[in-house]
Amino acid sequence: MFKTETVVVMLIPLVFQLCNDQVAEVRGTAGSQITHLLDKVKEDDSAFQCVLDTLNGFALSSTYSQRMLYVTGTSVLIASDFRTFIQKCFKTWVFLLQNEKVPNVVIRIAEVMSQQAREKGVLFQSYSHFRRLLDELNGASCMAV
Repeated sequence: MFKTETVVVMLIPLVFQLCNDQVAEVRGTAGSQITHLLDKVKEDDSAFQCVLDTLNGFALSSTYSQRMLYVTGTSVLIASDFRTFIQKCFKTWVFLLQNEKVPNVVIRIAEVMSQQAREKGVLFQSYSHFRRLLDELNGASCMAV
């Protein structure tokens, strides 16, 4: 519908601005659009990397809502079969689980893993960090789950 240039110049900044909105529903809706942005700019390496870099920055944010958005955004990548990013997403999720103090982020990771494991099944078992994620979720550091 939109040209790549319009997506890069107007929509990407708007979506990521809305990802920081005070209203959770707005943040969630904006986060769910990340996969559409990536799909639209996947032929433009620079724009694609820009979206990924911004999303990856959310993983290290001091704001729990941005860490939640990282999980949501990367879960959309996994669901959309951007397979080259699955292993990296799992690795970052392990890091988040080892360091996360907010139960909602841990619960969101567990929800996404559960849903994706049901949908993808054996595919996930081929990723080395998937087992580690399960171990972290079963560990004492994640008692909220």
